[in-house]
Amino acid sequence: MTTPTPAAIRRNSTINQAISDAERLAAVLRQYRGAQRDGFPMSHLARIEAVLEQTTNSVFDMVAGERRDLVESGTAAKEDERLRIAAAWPLRPVGFRPEPTLPASAVLSSVSAGDCD
Repeated sequence: MTTPTPAAIRRNSTINQAISDAERLAAVLRQYRGAQRDGFPMSHLARIEAVLEQTTNSVFDMVAGERRDLVESGTAAKEDERLRIAAAWPLRPVGFRPEPTLPASAVLSSVSAGDCD
C-alpha cells in the first residue's frame, strides 16, 4: 500500500471542503422558511450570503486546483482530443428510425395469445 503524497492529501482535502461547504449551503437554504416563521428572515438572509461566499470560494479553489492538475498531467489534452474525435463522428440522420427486429404481427400475436388464458 502506498502512502498518499502531501499533494494528494491536499487535493482530497480541497474537494472534501468544497463538498461540505455546498452541503452546508443547501442546509442553510432549507432553514430559510423556518427563519421566516420565527420572524428573523433578514438575519438568515445574511447567513445565507456568508455561506454562499464561503462555498463559492471553496468551489473556485477546488476547480482551479483540479484544472491545473489535469493540464499538468496531460489529461486535459487527451480529453480535448477525445472530444474533437467524438464531434467529428457523423450524427444519426434526422428522421432515422431503426427497423424493428420482429414484425409487428408477431409481437401482436404473442401479446394476444397471452390474453386468452
